[in-house]
Amino acid sequence: MSVAWFTRLYALNEAGRFDEALAASSRYLAKRPRDYALHLQRAKALLSLGQLDDAQVHLDAAVKWSKGLAAWPWFYRAALHARRGDRASMFEAIETALRLDAKLHDEFARSPFFAAFWAARRFKALVKPATRAPRP
Repeated sequence: MSVAWFTRLYALNEAGRFDEALAASSRYLAKRPRDYALHLQRAKALLSLGQLDDAQVHLDAAVKWSKGLAAWPWFYRAALHARRGDRASMFEAIETALRLDAKLHDEFARSPFFAAFWAARRFKALVKPATRAPRP
């Protein structure tokens, strides 16, 4: 993974400059087609633009090239399913993401991708805020 390329795509996505993220990710992926982090950043931009079918292709690639061991592709796969209204697949992806990285509880709990599900009993059961040790 090229850290500079990933950092650039991440910054563009965070700034809401999704068209620029897509253009840059096309160039980067032409040189590193098996880089899961680049596929993930492209998928984030596509998801934000509502291009769900194209986002699915890049999320699948991110899962494949990370050998299914990176949690963030599963997080965004859950977001994709949420946007499509596929609750069962969304919950499966949430479970996988949390199994890989329990620190994502807070991310799920505050992500606008899941706002429609925050009150759902199953969502609350899965996405419990990370437990913190009580203060002495």
